[in-house]
Amino acid sequence: MDGNGLILLEIKNRIGIVTLNNPEKRNALSKDLLNELLSTFSELKNLKIRVVILRAHKDAKVWSAGHDVNELPLGEDPIGFENPLEETLRCIPEYPGPVIALVQGGVWGGACDLALSCDMIIGDPTSTFAMTPAKLGVPYNATGILNFINRIGLSQAKEMFYTGAPVDADTALHFGVLNHSEY
Repeated sequence: MDGNGLILLEIKNRIGIVTLNNPEKRNALSKDLLNELLSTFSELKNLKIRVVILRAHKDAKVWSAGHDVNELPLGEDPIGFENPLEETLRCIPEYPGPVIALVQGGVWGGACDLALSCDMIIGDPTSTFAMTPAKLGVPYNATGILNFINRIGLSQAKEMFYTGAPVDADTALHFGVLNHSEY
């Protein structure tokens, strides 16, 4: 494993294993974590790594709590074009090989968007997905909403955004959030 920061990187057989490494903050997507993630993806691209797996530590109760709420500006679109989360959401689909989200535990808010920007999402039975901005009273940007609609359809996206209720692994598989619900 390389690094002792907010992101850990391991390379095995030309597969990059990128681990979110801030369990104390439930892997909240802070600017620092996202900047490390962007740097890691740039490094993997330069190394011509063929496949990337994005995960949290094994047996994590929370894959990621989403955007760090302490960094959200009040009363305005929280994720502008230059925001590190928005940059990361563009970086992952542009990666020249498949990016697979390996999910355990809760995936909340912006972390759902992060997982959905990956080519595939493989979860285990503990996986849950929740779009929490409505519960927090925070707006969500149109790009993120469109990402959801394109991936899971309008009705399912509305349910997730309007209710903020967690979607379990079986429902996520049915909605098309998960490609597989076991690993």
